[in-house]
Amino acid sequence: MIKASQHDLFSELVQAPNVINRRNDVRKGDAAEMYVIAKLLSWGYDAHGARRDMPYDVFVDLGSSQICRLQVKCRSHAKNDRWTYHAVRGNWRSATGTYNYEVGDYDASVFFALSLEKAIFRPGIVPYANFRTAEFMRTGAEIESWMSVVKTVMQHS
Repeated sequence: MIKASQHDLFSELVQAPNVINRRNDVRKGDAAEMYVIAKLLSWGYDAHGARRDMPYDVFVDLGSSQICRLQVKCRSHAKNDRWTYHAVRGNWRSATGTYNYEVGDYDASVFFALSLEKAIFRPGIVPYANFRTAEFMRTGAEIESWMSVVKTVMQHS
């Protein structure tokens, strides 16, 4: 007879206490994009990540040959109960620096609060956005804001 035993396979992977203090904007952005994709999939939409060289992060099949392109912006934490977002393209450390998005780059903006794991969707290119925590936490805020995007995109098709 074989005895079943329990093995601790992941004890060595316990995160170091200072992991929260490590800054990695790309990983945080990737996490936000994955969350948005997971949320859209759970709502029954066919959502996918885009290539890194595209001006949008996620694209969603809305049916009827209609695609919605989303730009996801992420913040880890609020400052004085304010979640402030500035949507620019590029990286200030690169040779090309940062620059503004242009009309036609994407269809809707997604503002993600990483520590809350909540998103607010807005139609169009939104260069600056500012939200209070209560706006993210309001019951139905995510799906209602998404449906507003769907309605706007479908009207403009």
